[in-house]
Amino acid sequence: MPEWSEPVSHPVTHDSVERKVVSELSQDGKWAVTVYYYKTTHKDGSETVEKFVSEAPVMSMDDYSSLFSEAGFSANAFVDYEEQADDGKSLIICFVCDRLP
Repeated sequence: MPEWSEPVSHPVTHDSVERKVVSELSQDGKWAVTVYYYKTTHKDGSETVEKFVSEAPVMSMDDYSSLFSEAGFSANAFVDYEEQADDGKSLIICFVCDRLP
């Protein structure tokens, strides 16, 4: 499990806040699940931990193309913000879209 981040001071309360992020795929491989934990150490020494969960579907390039088309756009996908075709390995995909006539 990842470690807690370096603590930062909350700008209003001046409590110490740390964050931990855990990302994984669902068992069926259809959802990317990211859990954000925020640990606050209050001035009196007590601690609270809040948990926020974000889920996003794992989609193929064909799925993305279909959704853009249904919304009235044509889309070109590039990886890592470069004009390189998707290699299936990059974690960053940038879509450049044009409205269909």
